[in-house]
Amino acid sequence: MKQIIMGLTVLFLCCAMSLTSCSEREPNDQTATHKKAEASSLYYGFYPSSKGAEFKLFRHNIFSFEVDIPQNWTFGVAGKAPGQVIMMYPEAVNTGKFAPSYETISVGIIPIPNVTLVKAYEYTLLGMKQSHKGLKIIQENTNVEINNNKVINFIYTWPSKTGNTIKENVFLIEYGKRIYSITTRTIDPISGNQKKTHEGIVNAFKPIKPVQF
Repeated sequence: MKQIIMGLTVLFLCCAMSLTSCSEREPNDQTATHKKAEASSLYYGFYPSSKGAEFKLFRHNIFSFEVDIPQNWTFGVAGKAPGQVIMMYPEAVNTGKFAPSYETISVGIIPIPNVTLVKAYEYTLLGMKQSHKGLKIIQENTNVEINNNKVINFIYTWPSKTGNTIKENVFLIEYGKRIYSITTRTIDPISGNQKKTHEGIVNAFKPIKPVQF
Protein backbone atom coordinates (compact mmCIF):
# COMPACT_ATOMS: atom_id res chain seq x y z
CA MET A 1 0.00 0.00 0.00
CA LYS A 2 2.83 2.41 0.86
CA GLN A 3 4.40 1.78 -2.55
CA ILE A 4 1.08 2.57 -4.28
CA ILE A 5 0.69 5.81 -2.34
CA MET A 6 4.30 6.74 -3.10
CA GLY A 7 3.76 6.04 -6.79
CA LEU A 8 0.61 8.18 -6.93
CA THR A 9 2.37 10.96 -5.06
CA VAL A 10 5.24 11.00 -7.56
CA LEU A 11 2.78 10.92 -10.45
CA PHE A 12 0.74 13.85 -9.12
CA LEU A 13 3.83 15.93 -8.40
CA CYS A 14 5.29 15.10 -11.79
CA CYS A 15 2.15 16.42 -13.47
CA ALA A 16 1.91 19.46 -11.23
CA MET A 17 5.54 20.51 -11.62
CA SER A 18 6.09 19.75 -15.30
CA LEU A 19 4.11 21.07 -18.24
CA THR A 20 5.22 18.06 -20.27
CA SER A 21 2.30 15.92 -19.09
CA CYS A 22 4.58 13.47 -17.29
CA SER A 23 6.55 12.68 -20.44
CA GLU A 24 9.30 14.14 -22.57
CA ARG A 25 6.93 15.83 -25.02
CA GLU A 26 7.59 19.06 -26.86
CA PRO A 27 5.53 22.21 -26.20
CA ASN A 28 3.14 21.63 -29.12
CA ASP A 29 1.86 18.55 -27.28
CA GLN A 30 1.79 20.06 -23.81
CA THR A 31 -0.33 23.06 -24.86
CA ALA A 32 -3.18 20.95 -26.20
CA THR A 33 -5.21 21.79 -23.09
CA HIS A 34 -3.73 25.27 -22.69
CA LYS A 35 -6.43 27.95 -22.62
CA LYS A 36 -5.33 31.54 -22.98
CA ALA A 37 -7.05 34.08 -20.75
CA GLU A 38 -9.05 36.67 -22.67
CA ALA A 39 -10.73 38.89 -20.08
CA SER A 40 -10.95 39.50 -16.38
CA SER A 41 -13.63 37.64 -14.46
CA LEU A 42 -14.76 36.70 -10.97
CA TYR A 43 -11.94 34.15 -10.90
CA TYR A 44 -9.03 36.41 -11.85
CA GLY A 45 -8.21 39.99 -12.71
CA PHE A 46 -5.53 42.55 -13.56
CA TYR A 47 -5.02 45.63 -11.40
CA PRO A 48 -2.62 48.59 -11.18
CA SER A 49 0.78 47.56 -9.86
CA SER A 50 2.73 49.33 -7.14
CA LYS A 51 5.82 48.71 -9.29
CA GLY A 52 4.71 51.28 -11.88
CA ALA A 53 3.02 51.56 -15.27
CA GLU A 54 5.26 48.93 -16.88
CA PHE A 55 3.72 46.25 -14.66
CA LYS A 56 0.28 44.96 -13.71
CA LEU A 57 -0.92 43.08 -10.66
CA PHE A 58 -2.29 39.67 -11.64
CA ARG A 59 -4.59 38.08 -9.06
CA HIS A 60 -6.03 34.57 -9.44
CA ASN A 61 -8.78 33.72 -6.96
CA ILE A 62 -8.99 30.00 -7.77
CA PHE A 63 -5.28 29.37 -7.22
CA SER A 64 -5.24 32.02 -4.46
CA PHE A 65 -2.21 34.12 -5.35
CA GLU A 66 -1.23 37.49 -6.73
CA VAL A 67 1.92 38.62 -8.50
CA ASP A 68 3.26 41.62 -10.40
CA ILE A 69 4.03 40.80 -14.04
CA PRO A 70 5.16 42.96 -16.98
CA GLN A 71 2.38 44.67 -18.94
CA ASN A 72 3.16 42.60 -22.04
CA TRP A 73 2.72 39.26 -20.22
CA THR A 74 -0.43 37.17 -20.24
CA PHE A 75 -1.45 33.80 -18.84
CA GLY A 76 -3.30 30.59 -19.60
CA VAL A 77 -4.36 27.40 -17.86
CA ALA A 78 -2.47 24.21 -18.73
CA GLY A 79 -2.97 20.58 -17.79
CA LYS A 80 -5.78 18.75 -16.08
CA ALA A 81 -6.80 18.54 -12.44
CA PRO A 82 -5.23 17.83 -10.02
CA GLY A 83 -2.07 18.87 -11.89
CA GLN A 84 -3.47 22.04 -13.46
CA VAL A 85 -1.17 25.07 -13.49
CA ILE A 86 -1.34 28.75 -14.37
CA MET A 87 1.22 29.43 -17.09
CA MET A 88 2.44 33.02 -17.49
CA TYR A 89 4.48 34.21 -20.46
CA PRO A 90 5.16 37.19 -22.76
CA GLU A 91 2.37 37.72 -25.29
CA ALA A 92 4.83 37.49 -28.20
CA VAL A 93 6.24 34.11 -27.14
CA ASN A 94 5.12 30.99 -28.99
CA THR A 95 4.63 28.53 -26.13
CA GLY A 96 4.24 25.74 -28.68
CA LYS A 97 7.88 25.82 -29.78
CA PHE A 98 11.22 25.68 -28.00
CA ALA A 99 13.25 28.64 -29.28
CA PRO A 100 15.86 31.00 -27.78
CA SER A 101 13.07 33.43 -26.81
CA TYR A 102 11.02 30.72 -25.09
CA GLU A 103 10.13 31.49 -21.47
CA THR A 104 7.24 30.53 -19.22
CA ILE A 105 6.53 30.69 -15.51
CA SER A 106 4.02 28.20 -14.16
CA VAL A 107 2.24 28.32 -10.80
CA GLY A 108 0.57 25.29 -9.28
CA ILE A 109 -0.50 23.84 -5.96
CA ILE A 110 1.00 20.52 -4.89
CA PRO A 111 -2.02 18.17 -4.97
CA ILE A 112 -0.95 16.09 -1.97
CA PRO A 113 -2.57 16.81 1.42
CA ASN A 114 -0.41 17.24 4.52
CA VAL A 115 2.88 16.90 2.66
CA THR A 116 5.91 18.64 4.17
CA LEU A 117 8.09 21.01 2.21
CA VAL A 118 11.02 18.58 2.32
CA LYS A 119 8.90 15.62 1.18
CA ALA A 120 7.39 17.71 -1.60
CA TYR A 121 10.93 18.44 -2.81
CA GLU A 122 11.96 14.78 -2.64
CA TYR A 123 8.86 13.52 -4.45
CA THR A 124 9.04 16.27 -7.07
CA LEU A 125 12.68 15.61 -7.90
CA LEU A 126 12.02 11.87 -8.08
CA GLY A 127 9.15 12.50 -10.48
CA MET A 128 11.27 14.74 -12.68
CA LYS A 129 14.05 12.17 -12.84
CA GLN A 130 11.55 9.54 -13.93
CA SER A 131 10.00 11.74 -16.61
CA HIS A 132 13.19 13.25 -18.08
CA LYS A 133 16.10 11.09 -19.13
CA GLY A 134 19.38 12.93 -18.85
CA LEU A 135 18.16 15.28 -16.12
CA LYS A 136 21.03 17.10 -14.44
CA ILE A 137 20.73 18.83 -11.09
CA ILE A 138 22.37 22.26 -11.21
CA GLN A 139 21.43 23.34 -7.70
CA GLU A 140 20.33 21.11 -4.82
CA ASN A 141 17.58 22.13 -2.41
CA THR A 142 18.35 25.57 -1.03
CA ASN A 143 16.31 27.08 1.79
CA VAL A 144 15.22 30.67 1.12
CA GLU A 145 12.28 32.95 1.92
CA ILE A 146 9.84 34.78 -0.34
CA ASN A 147 7.64 37.35 1.37
CA ASN A 148 8.20 35.68 4.75
CA ASN A 149 7.19 32.24 3.45
CA LYS A 150 9.53 29.24 3.69
CA VAL A 151 10.83 28.13 0.31
CA ILE A 152 12.90 25.30 -1.14
CA ASN A 153 14.61 26.26 -4.40
CA PHE A 154 16.31 23.88 -6.84
CA ILE A 155 17.42 23.98 -10.47
CA TYR A 156 17.84 21.28 -13.09
CA THR A 157 18.24 20.88 -16.86
CA TRP A 158 17.06 18.23 -19.28
CA PRO A 159 17.57 17.62 -23.02
CA SER A 160 14.55 18.06 -25.29
CA LYS A 161 13.94 15.89 -28.33
CA THR A 162 14.71 18.86 -30.59
CA GLY A 163 18.23 19.14 -29.19
CA ASN A 164 17.64 22.10 -26.88
CA THR A 165 18.65 22.04 -23.24
CA ILE A 166 15.72 23.08 -21.06
CA LYS A 167 16.42 24.79 -17.76
CA GLU A 168 13.87 24.78 -14.95
CA ASN A 169 14.19 26.78 -11.76
CA VAL A 170 11.71 25.49 -9.16
CA PHE A 171 10.46 27.18 -6.01
CA LEU A 172 8.30 25.26 -3.53
CA ILE A 173 6.55 27.75 -1.24
CA GLU A 174 4.90 26.78 2.03
CA TYR A 175 1.81 28.78 2.93
CA GLY A 176 -0.35 27.40 5.71
CA LYS A 177 -1.39 23.88 4.72
CA ARG A 178 -0.65 24.54 1.04
CA ILE A 179 2.56 24.19 -0.93
CA TYR A 180 2.75 26.24 -4.10
CA SER A 181 5.12 25.47 -6.94
CA ILE A 182 6.62 28.14 -9.18
CA THR A 183 8.65 26.89 -12.12
CA THR A 184 10.53 29.13 -14.54
CA ARG A 185 11.34 27.40 -17.81
CA THR A 186 13.74 28.63 -20.48
CA ILE A 187 16.26 27.42 -23.01
CA ASP A 188 19.68 27.07 -21.40
CA PRO A 189 21.60 29.34 -21.12
CA ILE A 190 19.05 31.84 -19.81
CA SER A 191 19.52 35.43 -21.00
CA GLY A 192 20.28 38.23 -18.59
CA ASN A 193 16.97 39.96 -19.30
CA GLN A 194 15.01 36.75 -18.75
CA LYS A 195 16.78 36.10 -15.46
CA LYS A 196 16.09 39.63 -14.19
CA THR A 197 12.41 39.44 -15.18
CA HIS A 198 11.93 36.01 -13.64
CA GLU A 199 13.57 37.01 -10.37
CA GLY A 200 11.26 40.01 -10.15
CA ILE A 201 8.15 37.91 -10.76
CA VAL A 202 9.12 35.16 -8.33
CA ASN A 203 10.00 37.62 -5.56
CA ALA A 204 6.69 39.44 -6.07
CA PHE A 205 4.64 36.24 -5.66
CA LYS A 206 2.20 36.36 -2.73
CA PRO A 207 -0.23 33.61 -1.71
CA ILE A 208 -3.61 34.98 -0.62
CA LYS A 209 -6.44 33.56 1.43
CA PRO A 210 -8.86 31.44 -0.65
CA VAL A 211 -11.89 33.35 -1.93
CA GLN A 212 -15.33 31.94 -1.11
CA PHE A 213 -17.58 31.84 -4.18
